[in-house]
Parts: sequence; C-alpha cells; structure tokens
Amino acid sequence: MFQLGYRTIIPLWLCCLFQMGACGTSPPSVVQKHNALKSRIAALENESLGPIDSGNAIAHPTENTEYIIAHRDEAVALLVEALREEHKPVLIAYAAYCLRRIGSNRGKDRAASLYKALAQRGDQVSLKERFARYELKEYLDQAH
Repeated sequence: MFQLGYRTIIPLWLCCLFQMGACGTSPPSVVQKHNALKSRIAALENESLGPIDSGNAIAHPTENTEYIIAHRDEAVALLVEALREEHKPVLIAYAAYCLRRIGSNRGKDRAASLYKALAQRGDQVSLKERFARYELKEYLDQAH
C-alpha cells in the first residue's frame, strides 16, 4: 500500500487551500458585472426624488447613478430598456438622467414617445410623473 507521511500531506493540503483561496478572489465574470449593473438600474425605481424646483423634482447623483454612469458603454442598452417600463416614472426619470449624463442619444426615440404621452396629460400627472417628464425633456434637449 501507498503511505503518505506528514511531510507529503501538509504541503499538499496547503496547496489545495491556496488554490481554493485564489478561486475565491478571482475577478468577477462578465455575467456577474452585467447582473450587478442590471440590479443597479432596477434599483433606480426606489431612488428618492431630488430637490423640487418650480413644482418638478430634479434627479440628483446617487450611489446607483454614479455606478451606472461609470459603466457607460455597458449601461446604455440597459438604460434604454428601462425606458420601456412606462408604469415606473422614477425609473424612467433616472434612466433619462443617466443617459443624459453619459451623453448617449440611443434612447431618444423611446424618450420622445414617453415625453409626448406625459405632456398630453397636462396637469393630470403625479409628482413622480412630472419628475419623469422633466428628466425626459432634459434628456431630449441634450440629445438633439
């Protein structure tokens, strides 16, 4: 029979332990980064409204918006997708805010459609919807 002594087992055990530790500290995968970005964008729906100016809330920098903006190229498609959530005005407002700060006009058509629908309702909108309308207008003004 083959016998292993302590001199063989300990280095072998340390090697296995080191390899497990190295795996635990490996950089995040592309999928993990994408999922983290999607989570941050979804969390925009729960952000607080910014300061109110002339009856409109204004978006402000948050931990989520700054993270999203820092991942510009990866974030744009997900932000444009967020503009499809027409029953989530806070998400729409912050998505437009992020797209404006990134400088992308890829969501311009969808933003124009949303803005038109909100503008047609006039004063018959909630504070959150006015917030979305304001941020969509700001985005559209810059995207031209």
